[in-house]
Amino acid sequence: MTYQFRIASPNGQAVRDLHLGMTGEAGNATIDRAALRLSELKKSFSVFVGATTTLGPAYLGYAIAPGGAQSVYLQFGAKF
Repeated sequence: MTYQFRIASPNGQAVRDLHLGMTGEAGNATIDRAALRLSELKKSFSVFVGATTTLGPAYLGYAIAPGGAQSVYLQFGAKF
């Protein structure tokens, strides 16, 4: 699940919109459907700042998961 909102519209050449957002994720992968249990889902939460640029969308974020796992990510270009 992702939620983001526009925080500024600089209307510049390189950056047109700035966004602030957050995500909540839960999932898992297994071959055996019977092994899927809600209690065993992997969970993560992140916050990010994003921009609409002339080269496409760009996001810089920070994620944390239960157990202390953390990461910083940079995503650039269109999602597919």
